[in-house]
Amino acid sequence: MKHNFLACFLLTFSFAEDRLDKIKLPNTPSENLLSINFDNSNFTWIGSDQGLIRYDGIDIDIFRSNPFSSKSLSGNRVWFIENYNADTLIVITDNAIHLYSKKDYNFEQYKIGSRPTNYYRNKNDIWITTLSDGVYKLSEKKELISYKFEPLNPFSISSSNFESINGEKFATDKDGNIWLATSSGLNLLQSNNSARRFFKSNTNNTLLSENILTLFYSKEGELLIGTEKGLNYYNLKNQEFSVDLKLKNTPIFSIYEVEEDIFIFTDKGVYKKTKDELSVYISSNDFTRVHANKESLLFWKKGSRKILYNQKNLYLDGIANDVSLSSNGEYIISTSSGLINLSSRALAAEKSNIKVKKNQNIDVKGFYDDPRHKNIDINNFELFAFSETDFWYLSSGKIKKIGLVDGKKVTFEHNFRNPNTFPKSPSSLAIYSGSLWIGSNETGLYEYDLKKLNLIKHYQFDISDPNSLQTSLITNLLVKDDELWIGSGGDGLFLYSKELDGFKKKSTKSGLSSDLINSLFAVNDILFVSTQLGLNYLIKGDEYFRSINSDDGLYLSEYNNLKFWN
Repeated sequence: MKHNFLACFLLTFSFAEDRLDKIKLPNTPSENLLSINFDNSNFTWIGSDQGLIRYDGIDIDIFRSNPFSSKSLSGNRVWFIENYNADTLIVITDNAIHLYSKKDYNFEQYKIGSRPTNYYRNKNDIWITTLSDGVYKLSEKKELISYKFEPLNPFSISSSNFESINGEKFATDKDGNIWLATSSGLNLLQSNNSARRFFKSNTNNTLLSENILTLFYSKEGELLIGTEKGLNYYNLKNQEFSVDLKLKNTPIFSIYEVEEDIFIFTDKGVYKKTKDELSVYISSNDFTRVHANKESLLFWKKGSRKILYNQKNLYLDGIANDVSLSSNGEYIISTSSGLINLSSRALAAEKSNIKVKKNQNIDVKGFYDDPRHKNIDINNFELFAFSETDFWYLSSGKIKKIGLVDGKKVTFEHNFRNPNTFPKSPSSLAIYSGSLWIGSNETGLYEYDLKKLNLIKHYQFDISDPNSLQTSLITNLLVKDDELWIGSGGDGLFLYSKELDGFKKKSTKSGLSSDLINSLFAVNDILFVSTQLGLNYLIKGDEYFRSINSDDGLYLSEYNNLKFWN
């Protein structure tokens, strides 16, 4: 058995003043750090994709989800963290807003229906947008209020889908009104929980676009509205919209204020707006956010490796997820490859430039092994499965199929009104035991009749059933030796049992390096599991997973993007 692994070449760049230091966290469950916050007790709180981490500068404590306890963390991916008060922490995961009490170590859960994408705090009201379930508000009175688009209700918000993670989606005006940016218009959320909508049609076409990307309320009392087609201003006194002609037809990604200056991030670069003028500050369009300390500005973008610090471009080892200021005013960046301290001292930073020869990925090897691939006129797909009559595949986030005889192509669109519809966020698929199985990265596992395509069963966690599927985030499905394996995004690996119509869980206690499963594949009789922290394999007949590491010739520090080439 032979594998050619990725080759990595290191290039060194010297910086005279600016230093990127990796903060080494002892025994951290994951290097993929999604959020960071400092409290008034000198604790650093870090949200990872495998739980909440508390770091005191020496040791860490890890808080993970427990589906059998309502006082624990609900979900292991922690997207947002903030101090609620001196004794309470706000923690937001895939499926809940939490208030964590530092006194009694309990998480108070407020369930949400989809992954959060944006976070906003107005006094003690907590607001979030979600990927597909609208907007939630956790009020100061601890009441959870949901806002969704309802086609027959003109007073509902104008969209329930918030995919963008860049740009502020909320703004509060001087009267305490909440404004909401959606992809289908500007919304004013009123005190009775209804919404007033603004579109091009009811603003005399002065609103440049109904795709609102960001909002900002200025000290001068104007609402700045960043749209796909330029910048609008809304004067709350006379209730009139106006247009910034200099930025017309320019997408406005985000707007932030630093002291007396307003920075406007566009696809033509970053503009600085003062009381007297609007001028180009940075010609690059690589950034959508700015942070400031007493000495410098940090420009960055969520999901990017590139940052701008002291007017110099620096490159992180992983993508940036969050930025916070330490007690001494230094920038701390949580990234997909760990925690980074950015300071102004001399250092040579290393950048990895990965070069590989393009070969066939082992994930699609089975496609060419099946002679029916000659009937398939397609070369752009992510995952696939052959049934007797069709070739099923995942492409651009949608389930599709091609008839093996007639070549007919069908694309399946999600329909939330149809209970038999395929899930909205499919992540994997498999043909197993005469059924079509589809995993979602939000809502679990689905089994469909392969001929009628009716939903047979939706597998979800059931607290009363120990054999239920203890995850809602499916990353992979693999059929091997007439068994169905299910990988999750932080809850381990599951094996479906026909006898139980349930699942057996495999985790770090079973020898896995991590409970976050990136990919599954089989070579001969061996099951391989690529996890966030290492590569494991299971020989047929064994119950315990083994690891492949440096003793086997595999020298890697990052496993989350590990690929194998045949």
